[in-house]
Amino acid sequence: MAVNIDTVYQRVLAISNKEQRGYITPLEFNLMANQAQLDIFNQYFYDLGQFKRLPKYDLEYSDSVAFLEEKMSIFEVFSQTPLSITSNVVRLDSSETGTGTVDGATSSSTSVVLDATTDSFLPGMTVTGTGVSSGVKINTVSLNTPSGHTTLSLTAAASISDNVILTFKFDNPEIYQLGNVYYTLSGVDYEVEEITRKELIKYKLSPLAAPAIKRPVFIRNTNSGNRIEIYPSTISSDITYNYIKKPADVSWGYNIINNETLYNSNTAVDFELHESEETVLVIKILAIAGIVIKDPSLYQISSQEEVKNVQQEKA
Repeated sequence: MAVNIDTVYQRVLAISNKEQRGYITPLEFNLMANQAQLDIFNQYFYDLGQFKRLPKYDLEYSDSVAFLEEKMSIFEVFSQTPLSITSNVVRLDSSETGTGTVDGATSSSTSVVLDATTDSFLPGMTVTGTGVSSGVKINTVSLNTPSGHTTLSLTAAASISDNVILTFKFDNPEIYQLGNVYYTLSGVDYEVEEITRKELIKYKLSPLAAPAIKRPVFIRNTNSGNRIEIYPSTISSDITYNYIKKPADVSWGYNIINNETLYNSNTAVDFELHESEETVLVIKILAIAGIVIKDPSLYQISSQEEVKNVQQEKA
């Protein structure tokens, strides 16, 4: 259930060129297409809250909440295991980056020693820096080896000078919105309630409300948006969570043959949105295109069509 990017591009071209308004290049289209996809995706969260406040009608094919949840289900990921758990700090997502200074030059070696001991380096992270080839990743991590340092094993040999600063990051962080968090004990899943840090202080002072193994809570880590802290702090394993992932970037893949751009399905990346969003995508991209090619009439027509669709959906 996806929207074919070539279909959308051809429709956008056909409409924008109908009155010689200007040609939209593949590069321009890809930028506009990703913006349009994110606009539609972000609107889901606002619409869901609004639809749930409306009176519910028992209609099989026109339940707005059910249809919207169907659209969002494409991006739902369930029972995900954290990247790491250190004490009671759970690292959920792969969005953060890390840096490290090389301690000792390497010559065509897969082993690199960093002058730091931190949990910011994880297997699978891409390594960039002077002397490191493209696509090299961390294979294994040995903390405090040697003492006060971190030793990394890379997926390919590298020749790196002393004191070079390396950057580490995951290629595709996914978490857009965190869902429910669970702690599994003896085969039973206990939902971990999210509270604020101020509430945690009050909870700890209350004999009845204090976090317990079968009544755990979590707070967002203020130092990193992709980490949470579980309480009671004795919980350091058996954590899973659900989340909404961010749509992958789309791309109209192409080859240039005889100065002509020809669609290449092998390198193309389609929209992940529900197939019902095809018309909305075309309208939104045309509206953005009207700004890019400086055609107010194209922007105005597209905007009016979008407003009409929204009014129909929310009437």
